[in-house]
Amino acid sequence: MPRLFLGLELPQETGDVLLGWRTDIEGARWQRQDQLHLTLCFMGQVDPEQVPALFRAMESPGPEGFCFTPTGAGCCGDPDRPRNLWAGVEPEAPVMGLYGWVSRRLAEQGFRVEGRNFRPHITLARFGRHQAGSARDFLAQHRGRCAPEVVVRHVSLFLSNTSPEGSRYQVLARFPLKQSSMPHML
Repeated sequence: MPRLFLGLELPQETGDVLLGWRTDIEGARWQRQDQLHLTLCFMGQVDPEQVPALFRAMESPGPEGFCFTPTGAGCCGDPDRPRNLWAGVEPEAPVMGLYGWVSRRLAEQGFRVEGRNFRPHITLARFGRHQAGSARDFLAQHRGRCAPEVVVRHVSLFLSNTSPEGSRYQVLARFPLKQSSMPHML
């Protein structure tokens, strides 16, 4: 069964800047350009018979397109033994609104949506359970940094394939958002 998630792609320029934040931290497995994205809803293994319902959930245009800026750095877990490092986004409100819309649409089609609190972020690095060095210096150094703006015009359906070299993501479909009235979105 395919492992699927819905998320937002990042442009090359934004990814290049985020990859430039990489520093030497014990145990950090830094993401590659092809791994950078913002996850909205992780669905996990989906029965192929459910895929048409997934497409039905996303068939009508979602909320209006918007822009966000990757900004600052944070971590999951204790900064001295983090589980992962991430870049936040500003503003969060449009991403949160899109997450809510996607979650409702999936639930209407019978998909189980993760119940934990959603916080928009872009994962930069992951750590093994017993191999994490301190990220305090990284967090302090990148607290106020920003990457180039991301223009969001669609939600992407990703296929996730795991391997010893890390996950590989393939975009299977793009679901358009309503066209924004913002001049640079035309």
